[in-house]
Amino acid sequence: MFEFFVGDVVYYTTADLTLAKDKIRSITSKKEKGRVKHTYLLFSGVSKLENELFLSLKRAKEHFERSNIQVFIPEKLERE
Repeated sequence: MFEFFVGDVVYYTTADLTLAKDKIRSITSKKEKGRVKHTYLLFSGVSKLENELFLSLKRAKEHFERSNIQVFIPEKLERE
């Protein structure tokens, strides 16, 4: 996995399978069943787990195409 830091710009999917972009505001860690689990709070107020975030639009698109999941990508994100 990749390392995420406060201030990183990340991509994630919303509940309606739309790709969104935001920055990480804070990171919290807790130990669950002997493993450390990180939760990322975004500036929009949304909390996400590490496996729900992508560092680039390209990686996000590849992940969903590989999984045969159709995700709506807003035009403003396509131009980046």
